[in-house]
Amino acid sequence: MTVITDAGSTFGELALLSVDCIRNASVVSDERCDLMVISQQLYNRCLSSWQAAEWQAKINFVNQHPLFAHWPVKCRRQLAMCLTKETRQFGDYIARQRTALQSIFIVAK
Repeated sequence: MTVITDAGSTFGELALLSVDCIRNASVVSDERCDLMVISQQLYNRCLSSWQAAEWQAKINFVNQHPLFAHWPVKCRRQLAMCLTKETRQFGDYIARQRTALQSIFIVAK
């Protein structure tokens, strides 16, 4: 059984990504609740073009950045899969002096 305690909790997200996803846990409501539901078909129709554009932007960034120009194509594709985009506002700290970093930051824009 899966325990969900707060509004905003999600379950079933693997069903959006897999054609034949079988539940590995039951979800039972213990009180009246309202659910927002996204079907796999709607998800695929709405988000596939956005995901394709996001993927292409990552590939273009890696392929055009001089730091990665000498990398083999396979390695650049793997790097693109690992990239995440973060947006910071004016005055936000990106890194603080005397703190360890676990990532490399590349200013994209």
